[in-house]
Amino acid sequence: MSIIRSWIEAESATRLELFLREWYGTPTGKPINETLAREIPEPLRRWHELYQLWETRITHQNHAIPVNELAPERGKIPFWSENQGNFLWAFDPENPDSKIYEYQSDNSWRGTHVDISRFLDVSTVNEAAYGSPIKKFFETRDPWNLFFSVEALQIAPLKLGWPHPESRTVLGSDWLALVDPGLNPGTYEVIIASKSERSLRKFMPSTQKT
Repeated sequence: MSIIRSWIEAESATRLELFLREWYGTPTGKPINETLAREIPEPLRRWHELYQLWETRITHQNHAIPVNELAPERGKIPFWSENQGNFLWAFDPENPDSKIYEYQSDNSWRGTHVDISRFLDVSTVNEAAYGSPIKKFFETRDPWNLFFSVEALQIAPLKLGWPHPESRTVLGSDWLALVDPGLNPGTYEVIIASKSERSLRKFMPSTQKT
């Protein structure tokens, strides 16, 4: 099954595991001790269980905070951190099934519209693209033209502060793409990652970054 098919056809509870199997292969690690994760939201507990099953790294840019380091901070419990610590994402210990919170530079928590399961799904896909050894970088004024001739699915955006509220994630048969507003007005920075160099040959943008 292709990445895009598994994402569309899978139940939400199994979508992430199917993606990890498609991208990283069959897991070879050992499951987590479930008693460590009993008091955290179910999607986060499940994420840590999956994380333990893959011996290869599945986070590369940002990362999940280890279960044994989860602790309240200004009334919320951060569970995911931006690589420089400028952004944190947290759940409310009084209502762990509510939408997540984002910690920004003004030292306050901002409520979001994003539930924790969707955040973990999209963030894990993004991490796969960041960490792929096989990828290309593009700068273009029309990023969607890159995907004109291929089957592609744009995931509903999280619209969070990092990396940018207008950032988008796109899935293909055996590739992933991250689309972010560029530094130059009217441009976009695009990362396309794949499991094979051959898959990337289908993308012929007007401008490729080196």
